[in-house]
Amino acid sequence: MSQESLQLRIATRLLAAIISQDRNRELSDRVKDIRHSIEVANELIRQSDTVPPVGELTHDPKPKTREAVIRRETAPLSELLSDRRGPAPSRKGPGPTFH
Repeated sequence: MSQESLQLRIATRLLAAIISQDRNRELSDRVKDIRHSIEVANELIRQSDTVPPVGELTHDPKPKTREAVIRRETAPLSELLSDRRGPAPSRKGPGPTFH
């Protein structure tokens, strides 16, 4: 991987992080961010003692999630309601009525 392509990869990842923090900036401020990202990428490459790093340089912004399908057998609604209400109260005859 050439020096320039590595510099661009680092700078684009830095710039993506900067842009995601504040999305309401003007274009003139974005140009400053771009220049700053390139300068930081150059400094990172310059300070690396070994071969320039290759691969994942920053945290992947998309979280990895596990998805599982959960299948539950549900009882009919009437059965669920009767379980929730409990047994029907017994009536012993005519009682007072409220009008």
